[in-house]
Amino acid sequence: MYSVSKQFYIILILIASIIFFITGFLRFDGLYGQDAYSYLLQCKNLFSENYRLNFYPPVYAFSGGLLHFIFRDLAISLQLVSLISVIVTTILIRKIILIQSRNEQHAFVFSIVFFLLSPFILRSSVIVMSDALAMMFCTVCLYFQLKQKESSVFFVCLFFLLAILTRYAAAPLLLPVLFYSLLRAFRRKQFVYLLGGIGIIIVGFGLNALFWSNASGSVNHQWLHLWKFANFFRSSFNTPDGIQDYLLPNILFVIKLFVYPGFIPLFLFLLFFIQKNDLFNRKMILPTSSLLLYFIFLCGIPFQNDRFLLIAFPFASIVMFPSFSRLMERFKPPLWIVVVVCIVHVVLACRAILPMYHRNVIETEIANALKPYQGKVLYSFDKDVALKGRGLNFDFRNLLDTRYQSFEESSLILFNETKLGKQWAGRNPMINFNEAKSSYLLTVEREFKDGWILYLIHNNKTR
Repeated sequence: MYSVSKQFYIILILIASIIFFITGFLRFDGLYGQDAYSYLLQCKNLFSENYRLNFYPPVYAFSGGLLHFIFRDLAISLQLVSLISVIVTTILIRKIILIQSRNEQHAFVFSIVFFLLSPFILRSSVIVMSDALAMMFCTVCLYFQLKQKESSVFFVCLFFLLAILTRYAAAPLLLPVLFYSLLRAFRRKQFVYLLGGIGIIIVGFGLNALFWSNASGSVNHQWLHLWKFANFFRSSFNTPDGIQDYLLPNILFVIKLFVYPGFIPLFLFLLFFIQKNDLFNRKMILPTSSLLLYFIFLCGIPFQNDRFLLIAFPFASIVMFPSFSRLMERFKPPLWIVVVVCIVHVVLACRAILPMYHRNVIETEIANALKPYQGKVLYSFDKDVALKGRGLNFDFRNLLDTRYQSFEESSLILFNETKLGKQWAGRNPMINFNEAKSSYLLTVEREFKDGWILYLIHNNKTR
């Protein structure tokens, strides 16, 4: 009979293998939406003469580039970075729990069922996004701080740097961890590791500013300039990215990390086992303070996205472990109940992944259909990055970046008026499309799922 530790790693490898083979069988490469294709293009250009200072930080693209030496497909390489990151984070969650609690059986079940099989965690393992890698670096940072070894401060600084150069939004989450680590090292006179850690942060940010990323994605990001306390209680925002209406105000949105089934389907059960000292005892003060500062940051920005919550989920998981352990002690659930819970989690994960998979299919279909039109001028918005990522050769004209006064004869427009009409009303995408409709004859070349239409532009309105 294998030990609990060996069982944990066997199950972990088995789940990772199943995820890898299912995505391969479905031919799902994890690409969907502008961000995913932007990461792909960044990775393609990273080591080429075409690379320019990028809106996105570089570490995720670097990681995909390294795996590209083994897997020749860049999209699959980036997707595997996400999967590996989720697996490593699961291992770290178990290690952190064992530092704080010696219950190996509970740590095993919690790490697999509660964390790894959380629907949004499973979703993050199959998509091309930097979230899973940033989440892993944040967890490594916390892990080294909790180990409290002499060299911990150096590794906290290193992984603080890597986390931020993967997702800038990780900064407010990790600032309490970094501050406590620096303070502890200073008090214990661990100056070699302290100076080494501070030095690597300064050098890393300096290199990023000089060679890899521009300020518009970090210190000059619009969300920082639009942050305000009034946003805590707002659910509708009018920003340079259009009009956004959400169901909940920001101050309630952040609570989704604990109550939303996409993160914690078991929350209603765990609620009855939470005790008041779970959050602010000596062991939990660091992850709790990190979550509080991060929530303050998220409440103030004029934007809501579950991806922001994902990188903080390991911290929330660690805070929720004591209530999970009490639930396990109280009911001692048999194996079949654990299996049923796992099945429910997987079903919810499939439901969460389905929109991404659907969009991936549509974008692939559009890219394949537009191949015969290559070489023409193509006006588009939202799908132009996907077409670039799929390697299509057009003279791309983005409908957001420029307000066009005229359009070339026989050029193309790829647009979704139904989908984009409300969010971008009065903004360049709709202004440009309405100008083309009113001043030119648009004939439908191809219609696609989800409302996307390819138009051919004719100068003669009466043609």
